[in-house]
Amino acid sequence: MNKKALRWIIFALIVLGISVALFFVLRPYFAGEKIVHPEVFRIGNFSIRWYGLLIALSFIPGIYVAYKMALNWSINPDHVFNLAIICAPLGLIFARLFYCALNLPYYSKYPAQILYLWQGGLSIYGVIFGGILGVLIYSLVGKVNFLRLMDLGAVPLLLGQAIGRWGNFFNQELFGYPTDLPWKMYISPEYRPQKYMAYNYFHPTFLYESIYNFILFGVLYSISKKKDLKPGVIVSLYFIGYGTFRFFLEFVRIEPAAVWFFSWGQVASLAAVLIGSLMLFFITRSKPVQAELQAASNQGAESISEPQEAPSDEKTPQQGASAEEKNSGEIPQQEGNK
Repeated sequence: MNKKALRWIIFALIVLGISVALFFVLRPYFAGEKIVHPEVFRIGNFSIRWYGLLIALSFIPGIYVAYKMALNWSINPDHVFNLAIICAPLGLIFARLFYCALNLPYYSKYPAQILYLWQGGLSIYGVIFGGILGVLIYSLVGKVNFLRLMDLGAVPLLLGQAIGRWGNFFNQELFGYPTDLPWKMYISPEYRPQKYMAYNYFHPTFLYESIYNFILFGVLYSISKKKDLKPGVIVSLYFIGYGTFRFFLEFVRIEPAAVWFFSWGQVASLAAVLIGSLMLFFITRSKPVQAELQAASNQGAESISEPQEAPSDEKTPQQGASAEEKNSGEIPQQEGNK
């Protein structure tokens, strides 16, 4: 058994083990026997909420993964920490702005609550937009390949999404339509939409997305280990993979229609799939960077080594050299080969 197959088996066993453990841990909460609480602890008016804590903790494994990828691609690891400092606040700001824009009627009445990040309400596509903006600024200033840096951020972002989605569980938000499936999730009455107050159990869409993001993370991280991978391939696959899943997941989530019968999440997902597909098409059609350099090197070597024809009535420097010049090593050099 080769190492690659062994790694996949270990990864599958880890995912299976975590899934089984989660089943037993979550069962009483999903059944309504225990009520999940959004706060980790509270001291007076100060509290730490699961939502913010999980988002903060997700940066630690994300930076480690990006660091390992940078080493594999022979990229200065300092870029990872610099990007984290720039992209993290931009991603958070735009994630909140996108969410508030999608819920403008509410936040126009209560504008102060735009700052209440600990209560939840972030848009993943806002995170992506802010991250792209941060990478673009950094690549222009630092003169680093933009697509390679995007690859460097896509895989850790998936890991952060997989972990961060559990904040939705503790806030009892972003769940799906009512269901009677065995893995249905109990939602407290105060968190249910008015239209579905008569229902107790709903689709745990946060769980669906978290599991999928962990799997997609494993796939893309495995692909990223290829040293000759073209810049932009990983982020293209991220757009296609996540966008496709999110598009279909939106049919299960309680989201109002925005464009025809599509929600804003589905519109953004279709755009992500289209952008990723176009990127992947043009990237795969282009010549590999190493192949281009090798071709240029070979062409240059051929032009240098190609013998120049001397006039028929003249002798080349080598032919015209006397025996004494040859023995002394004082052979005139050709101008084109200096």
